[in-house]
Amino acid sequence: MKCNYVGKLAATLLGGAMLMCGASTSHAQVSRSLDDSFPAGASGRISDESTIRPTSYLDETAASGGSASGSSAAASSSASRYVPSSYTPSNRNYARGEYLQWWIQGNSTPPLVTTSTPGTARANAGVLGLNSTTVLVGGDALDDGLRFGGRLTLGHWFDDGQMTGIEFSLMGLGGDDTNINFASNGAPILARPFFNQNLNQQDAQLAAFPGVVTADQLSVMTDSEFYSANILLRHNWRTGSHGHIDLIGGYRYARFGEGLLITEDLTVVDP
Repeated sequence: MKCNYVGKLAATLLGGAMLMCGASTSHAQVSRSLDDSFPAGASGRISDESTIRPTSYLDETAASGGSASGSSAAASSSASRYVPSSYTPSNRNYARGEYLQWWIQGNSTPPLVTTSTPGTARANAGVLGLNSTTVLVGGDALDDGLRFGGRLTLGHWFDDGQMTGIEFSLMGLGGDDTNINFASNGAPILARPFFNQNLNQQDAQLAAFPGVVTADQLSVMTDSEFYSANILLRHNWRTGSHGHIDLIGGYRYARFGEGLLITEDLTVVDP
């Protein structure tokens, strides 16, 4: 089999990507011509389409005495068959979305609101360390639990081989808010414990006590949030059959914030 190269090829052009050499020795016109400035066996350009890269060259110098389609074909000492392949550029842009479930452990707080059994003396009401006192809020971690959030990643490769690129990522978790409200006309007893530096002992501020003070509202509110953003450069350092290792460098910002607010609306009956 012999394919003559004389500036025109008997060929079929598929989408400007695949070019197949015909088996006939006759010359045929194709819909687009090959640039004659390229010699046989070199990469050519079809009109204004992308460059076509060859995958192999089949030398036919040993084809003497062979036949193509039942007819004899003479060997050619200089002709080689040009077998190009299609070429599709790699996608340089990528995006990724992730749904997150994180377990957050909140910070421990001191006792914030206490109560005492009925009949407790005014001086002992809500004071820590007494058997009559019970902690209602605080003394352990607040805002513990499972958080839901998401992360969005956008990236761009600088080359078709996906060796070096830039990446931007934004992540956030849903806030966890706690709102605990109390109200009392004096019973039950409500107090806010603290350590009295002047007396060098535990003490408490009364928020509700019979005949002394009533609490129209005593509220404890907490909130927390977490989010981060980063921009970085990445380089594919090693690639294997089971994955790849990237070198990453850039800037990352992360913020975890917590808040605690205690409000009270009290009415003093007997100061």
